[in-house]
Amino acid sequence: LTEGISRLAGEYPSLRFSLEYKPKEPRTHSYLARMADTLLVAIETGASNIGVTIDTGHAYVAGEVVGESIVLASRAGNRLFHMHFNDNHASWDDDMIVGSLRLTEYIEMFYSLRKVGYDGFVSVDIFPYREDQYEATRQSVLNMKKYDEIIDGIGMSKLGDVIENGDPCEMVRVIREAAFK
Repeated sequence: LTEGISRLAGEYPSLRFSLEYKPKEPRTHSYLARMADTLLVAIETGASNIGVTIDTGHAYVAGEVVGESIVLASRAGNRLFHMHFNDNHASWDDDMIVGSLRLTEYIEMFYSLRKVGYDGFVSVDIFPYREDQYEATRQSVLNMKKYDEIIDGIGMSKLGDVIENGDPCEMVRVIREAAFK
């Protein structure tokens, strides 16, 4: 796998290739199942044009904290090339509307993206089986914009201090006051 990816990267050095991990589907296990596995393959290719895509739904199924995965990819040489946003219950890749279930995690995620200076691709990766597709996508984008507004309302410095302090009660209070004015 690593040799093939490395060869592809070498033949097309002006293109960036992003590996997307997923713990399962269609098989019960995947070789690239978590951020660390995928990041290791990207690094082992020796090619700077190989990076990682975080699909938030895949990360939840993998039991990851997406904010930590963002920082990990950044620390490994800015290997985060793409973000797919969606939501799920962490047992299957349901591709639900962004923010259907998680407020605090998305705020941490958007904070982490800002903190590492992420300027790569961002996309909504949902599969609205029953919902109006346009409206489901619109609601996802509006939620994503709201997370940025909440961070602006709190302030990067204050949010960083609250995270560094590690007091869950303070974190809940700060987010609640910013989100539900």
